[in-house]
Amino acid sequence: MRQIISRAPLRVSFVGGGTDRREWFEKQNGAVVSAAIQQYVYVSVRRLPSIFDFNFRIVTSRVEQVNTLDEIEQPIVREVLRFLANPNDRLEIVYNADLPGKSGMGSSSSFAVACIEAVSSFYNRKLNKAEIAELAIKIERDILQEAGGLQDQIAAAYGGINKIKFSRSKFEVESIELSENQIEKMQKTFFLVFTKFIRTASKVEARKTADIENFNIIHKKIYEQVDDFHKEILSEELDVSKLGEFLSQNWQFKKQLDRTVSNKVLDQIYNQFLDCGVKGGKLLGAGSGGFFLFAKDKSYIPSTQIAEEFFLLPFTVDFTGVCTIYRNL
Repeated sequence: MRQIISRAPLRVSFVGGGTDRREWFEKQNGAVVSAAIQQYVYVSVRRLPSIFDFNFRIVTSRVEQVNTLDEIEQPIVREVLRFLANPNDRLEIVYNADLPGKSGMGSSSSFAVACIEAVSSFYNRKLNKAEIAELAIKIERDILQEAGGLQDQIAAAYGGINKIKFSRSKFEVESIELSENQIEKMQKTFFLVFTKFIRTASKVEARKTADIENFNIIHKKIYEQVDDFHKEILSEELDVSKLGEFLSQNWQFKKQLDRTVSNKVLDQIYNQFLDCGVKGGKLLGAGSGGFFLFAKDKSYIPSTQIAEEFFLLPFTVDFTGVCTIYRNL
């Protein structure tokens, strides 16, 4: 049976988030430092046997069995198929992921990127990483009008640790080349904590976008962190306290952008980890839930209570980006 399985990594954004939105960088420059991690979204595409009495089967959080593209309710799948598929084909698209969606790791964009890679590979249409990222941005931000920035699609497509610069609807990806020793230190320094809350990022981002003109000073401060953080992670010493300060400062900036970015419960979780010895941290993504990213030194050991109460995830970098992992054509 003709089948393709592709995957795209989820991402961790260190600094700069918010300046990757067009509402900002079309007027002032934007930049982020982010990393793809070894947690993935998977998309399988196969041709449906003619025995079935429907033409498309879409399996995500629900199952759709329909006959035309227009009937597909899953928006990303529908629009990717419009761009890349033969409308007369009978296809099954199946989504899987290593982590929950709506958790601040860019899963929606990773899904779009993996879906583009899977469908284009299924039809032997070779797209490079830039083309995949650009098409994912076009689908999510232009066609579907989902609020948010452009870093997630780029991080999922390219993989690795990158400084991504934005100016007037263009982006430039600068791969941050680190030694094996530096990468090992980074991976030992950072870890993730799931808050058990999930949310729709586009709703939070829409509120921030509507008020973006009122937060010029905050966005400038967020942007100014990027070069300093970039220099810090290039250091062989890798000062954990400084990295923690960057994250905590970024978190304070982010909380000023919208009152729903945090709440009492999230603040309690954050303070609980700081009280236990982490050097600093921030909530990933739009806010309101998902994963915290924390920085720790070698001496930090999670308490039994924390280990039992929270899902702790190691930070491990993916350097491959989007790719096809199974091909039967």
